[in-house]
Amino acid sequence: MAATFVEEVIFEAIIDSLLIADKKSIEELTGNNGPLGTFSNKVMFAHALGLIGEEARSDLNIIRKIRNKAAHQMDPFSLSDQQMKDLTGNFTVRYYGIFPFEKKTLPDSPRDRYIETCEKIAMRLENSEPLFSGSKREPEVD
Repeated sequence: MAATFVEEVIFEAIIDSLLIADKKSIEELTGNNGPLGTFSNKVMFAHALGLIGEEARSDLNIIRKIRNKAAHQMDPFSLSDQQMKDLTGNFTVRYYGIFPFEKKTLPDSPRDRYIETCEKIAMRLENSEPLFSGSKREPEVD
């Protein structure tokens, strides 16, 4: 569910950037064959628009891979298996902190790392805040 939520937030940020208001145009973008019909395409598009930088793009692709594995695996799914531990260990979320008092590190649990990464990416996009260097939304520093 966390991945679905962050996917929806990415979609909203893209639509806001494109200034599309009519429902038909939005449905054409997100339909089965639409350019924003998949999580992968939304991530690529958000990156192309400068809504996210390279590190956020990488984290979102990890989230997408985990979600797809959970959706298509016949055996019981666990974020605690080694492959999921390895994937969640590659998150770069430590730089997503919005408030100065937030920890700059991730929790030890793969499940908690996954959820926290999804939450922090979603919060930043909802607040139109930059996600790492390379984002066009990143403020310039003199």
